[in-house]
Amino acid sequence: MQQFVKQPQSLKHRFHKNWTQFLNAVIDEAWRPASLEVRGQIGAPEFQKKMRIGLLARYPMSDMMVLERYGRAERIDEITVRIFDEQTNRWDSGFRVGLGGSILVPDNVSHLYTRPTWWNDPMCGCTPEYWAKLTDLGKEQARERRDKEALGYIPLECEALFKQVLDTVRSHQADKDRIETLIAEMRHTTGVYPTWQDIIDCSETTGPVLASYIGKALAA
Repeated sequence: MQQFVKQPQSLKHRFHKNWTQFLNAVIDEAWRPASLEVRGQIGAPEFQKKMRIGLLARYPMSDMMVLERYGRAERIDEITVRIFDEQTNRWDSGFRVGLGGSILVPDNVSHLYTRPTWWNDPMCGCTPEYWAKLTDLGKEQARERRDKEALGYIPLECEALFKQVLDTVRSHQADKDRIETLIAEMRHTTGVYPTWQDIIDCSETTGPVLASYIGKALAA
């Protein structure tokens, strides 16, 4: 059962000048069930098996045993997955994932990546104008780089769950950013700090996860 975060004045009272730590604790607690759910799915044996099978297909055991003989392979049972964010066009977030067993991989494999928006783009992520200026050799080199990068992508069937991870993290942070701004604006406009009820009354500012959590806390 979800535990409501407590403070000396309770959630029904106004914020005070030292509100940041309490705000973060409340939002973290509100988002805990969603975070635990997605982490539980990633930690499920079936999902870890998909990740392991994907790596085994990419790095056949016979090849890895040869590399191991020369000290160029290592045995791992988990790996970091870097998650591509379409809003920033970068791999900003990392998530450690178990593989449900140990496997041999090349010793320079420490991360896997979710696919960027251009992963299957025939122009390899270039703009049409830039692609048109490339020579045939330049286009071939761009395709080779794209195909080489593809070796570092996670199995395609695992993509959706990592997108859910990113969406959860982003929504969690967005709640913090919106409410920090709202508290500052209310304090500036009225001269007093708001209550949680004041905040959830601004439905366009408070996301449904946080609004539900605070509503239950206020009713308790």
